[in-house]
Amino acid sequence: MKLTLHIQPTPQGPARAAFLAGGDPMVWLSTIQSWNVDPQELEVYAVPRSIRELHVTGLLLVHIKGNFPAQVELREAYQCVGSSLLIPQYASMSPQVGPEEWKNLLVYDWHFYHPGIGMVGFQRSDRVQLHDLLHYPTATEQDWSLAQSGSTPLPLLRQISVQPSTMQEMFANVESVGDKSLKDLLKNAPKDENESGDLRLTLLNGLDNLLNKRPKLQEGESQGLLGKWLDQLQQRILQNIEDLRKQRDDEINRLLKLFQDDPDEALRYSIPLNSPYEGRGIAPPSGQLGRKDPLDFNLGGLGGGAARDNWGLDAARRAALHQHYLKVANQKIADGDFRKAAYIHAHLLGDFYTAANVLEQGKHYHEAAQLYLDHLKNPGQAARCFEQAGLYSAAIPIYLELGNNEKAGDLYILMDQVEEAQLQYQGCVEAALSRADYLDAARLYQSKLHDDAQAKSTLLNGWQQNQSPIACLNRYFDFFQQASNEEFDREVQTIYQTQVKPMQHSTYMEVLKEIGKNTQRRGNLPLARDIVYSFVSKELLAEKLDHLSMLNTFVPKDRLLQGDASRFSAEMKTRKAAKRLAARTDEIASKKAKLHKELPLEVDKSWTEARIINHSLIVLGKEGASLYLFCSDLQGNHESYPVGRSLGYDVKNQLFALPDHSHYLGITRTPAYHQGVNLVLDVLGNELHWMDLTHDPGTIAFVPVDREKIARFTRNSDGSTTLHYIDVMGQQLESMLVTNIYGHPEIFPALALNNLITMQFRRGYFFFVIPGERYLYRMDHFGQVTTYELTLPAIKMAISDENTVIRLVVYLKDGQDTMTYGCQYFRMQNGGVSIYSELFEQGAEPDCLLFMGQGLIVTEKNQVRLYDTPRNGVPRRIAAFELEEFIVDAFKGPSANQVGFLTKDGKVLFYEIGELNG
Repeated sequence: MKLTLHIQPTPQGPARAAFLAGGDPMVWLSTIQSWNVDPQELEVYAVPRSIRELHVTGLLLVHIKGNFPAQVELREAYQCVGSSLLIPQYASMSPQVGPEEWKNLLVYDWHFYHPGIGMVGFQRSDRVQLHDLLHYPTATEQDWSLAQSGSTPLPLLRQISVQPSTMQEMFANVESVGDKSLKDLLKNAPKDENESGDLRLTLLNGLDNLLNKRPKLQEGESQGLLGKWLDQLQQRILQNIEDLRKQRDDEINRLLKLFQDDPDEALRYSIPLNSPYEGRGIAPPSGQLGRKDPLDFNLGGLGGGAARDNWGLDAARRAALHQHYLKVANQKIADGDFRKAAYIHAHLLGDFYTAANVLEQGKHYHEAAQLYLDHLKNPGQAARCFEQAGLYSAAIPIYLELGNNEKAGDLYILMDQVEEAQLQYQGCVEAALSRADYLDAARLYQSKLHDDAQAKSTLLNGWQQNQSPIACLNRYFDFFQQASNEEFDREVQTIYQTQVKPMQHSTYMEVLKEIGKNTQRRGNLPLARDIVYSFVSKELLAEKLDHLSMLNTFVPKDRLLQGDASRFSAEMKTRKAAKRLAARTDEIASKKAKLHKELPLEVDKSWTEARIINHSLIVLGKEGASLYLFCSDLQGNHESYPVGRSLGYDVKNQLFALPDHSHYLGITRTPAYHQGVNLVLDVLGNELHWMDLTHDPGTIAFVPVDREKIARFTRNSDGSTTLHYIDVMGQQLESMLVTNIYGHPEIFPALALNNLITMQFRRGYFFFVIPGERYLYRMDHFGQVTTYELTLPAIKMAISDENTVIRLVVYLKDGQDTMTYGCQYFRMQNGGVSIYSELFEQGAEPDCLLFMGQGLIVTEKNQVRLYDTPRNGVPRRIAAFELEEFIVDAFKGPSANQVGFLTKDGKVLFYEIGELNG
């Protein structure tokens, strides 16, 4: 029985053990001391590097009493499966094993399974004593009996308190003011912002609160002399408070004007607007803005340890300041002053993600790494920045913790630690083979371990196991590209005779098709040509033309053969077209959709989205924590490639591959790069670019805008939102505050969502709805939002292509009646949005919405409905049909009259619907 580990996003059990990587006992002991766990409660075992290398690579600590306390922070925690098998806490094991089976499988006292090292067994006799790790100095014979005891230490300071004033003392101080105003009393007060304004408003508010606590007059009771005097005093206090508020308003007005006249000088008087951290208390308000110098990004000033003075800005002034900050930050990025731009985004706006991005652009990698690590909790990005900074020793532990052992090995190579690097690479090979990724394992053998023999053997194994077989065999033949034509030809024949089963003949022809693309070699491969002759002749007997064109590829100089093949192909296509025409007449008359093509996908994966891009089919799927892309040229050549790690079970990964922006391909995912991305780009063409769409919790949507720019829509800590523009490499370009038509920040109350919302960009505008909100939003490229009220709360939206009149459909749901759904239809006209229909049809909640030319496709479970959306008028249903499986996604097919459906059971179906839209 083969046991397999699967990475999970959450702990699968309590921490029974911990692993301390490295070989430094001082690090081990200091880490154990930081846990505050009694060392007598731990069993300690020295872990070897591998079965062949017995040098210690780390320490395994097993808790004797059961599990580590939950508050102990363990870098590598392990859970106990069965009675004695220790596996990573963030992993599960398959298949499931019963208690009796564990008794037969587990033979040691402890079985430790490390993803990079493998399985290690320990008996309790193998335990190591922690005191054996200590080196004691040699005792000396000096006499220490003459030592004198020192002076008695002073008692420890245990408490500081303030002696409170009595009520009599307070009123005595108030009476001593006499008839002078508080404004006059404070006329000669210090001008420092932390003394003058703070002292004034603190005193005024304190006195006002004290006076408000006076007992109220009872009915019939008259006000005494003291009461009248206190009323007068309270009026003066309130007047002074109002004066101070006016002073603060004047300061903000001066600041806003200064931003127009001298933005750099204004920035020195700026006040923070947002912060993801709460301050430690509220600082006494000040009536003056202090001058800051210098203006520089500072990691130490980002925490929430200090009290804050909240100026209580109204919405208009807050928005104006926010926009000024972003405008200056955009200018600083354009000028190359990245530290000042990072200061604005981090210290003034609390946008740590954009600040880190800007610091990266300015090559301030160390501070960007600390920002990612400590404040954004994004270790993957932090490790990448440490690597760019040359701090390999800081990046390696993070990569190891993230499971990116290959990158750790690459950094070990840069540090000339070859043995450590090979250990990591070997662990990566074993991990790749455990998930049946033979392409990646072969790549590691070839490029990292420099073992071509193992690489070729692994690729042939991938071919036999039908795991990316075409790619595996093509890369196997790449090893023979430097050989002579005769040797290469013999290898092609040998593989065909020894490694190709009858059911693999068609797949092998796809491999030969790739070989035939080599113009220098294809005419001198007689043995490969014979294979093509044999296979094509069998296809022709069965009236198939799938590989007839390969005759021209392998016999390029025989013009007579090319002409015969062309005539034969034309005649057969004519006969087939006549048959299709006869069959289509009945189908058109009955208005039924025709299944054009069916592609099965791997059933062990969950497939979620599909697109046609560069004339190829792309499908996004997931298996466990791994993301996959299925690529097909729609001619029988298809593969699936691992492309990274998913965002977790509660967050949906999104595929961005739009026909109108065919130079883009991207997936929202974790930042760890995967070699499979290169394989996908090779299949789809060199013109395709990979979009950097690293997910972070503040992001609401990603939207491709053009060939060079992507929009990132984010939520700020105060509830406002910001529109960022980044390039295809993920670098920050500019930002602007999202506002309504009055210039106030647009607040979206329902944006506390795990998943990204669907947002589309058409002709200078972003269109989107927020599930549960009764608005359609249109936002221009400067971030100004116009809202259109809906009849019912929205649940999803679809929009037509750029090359047609923009039409938009929003599906709605009645909050009072969970079974009532409807559809509202809009059309762009004269720069605005016009409602053409309210609830043009009611029904159940749809799963997919898709515009196809003038048509609209709506799916519900396995039902498909087709509507005509005329230039003027209300949409009307023109056809409906059923599939056997539930539909997960609907997308445009390879031709104008075809629609593709991705089904729940792992199939892609292409239907001809042009006849239905006549």
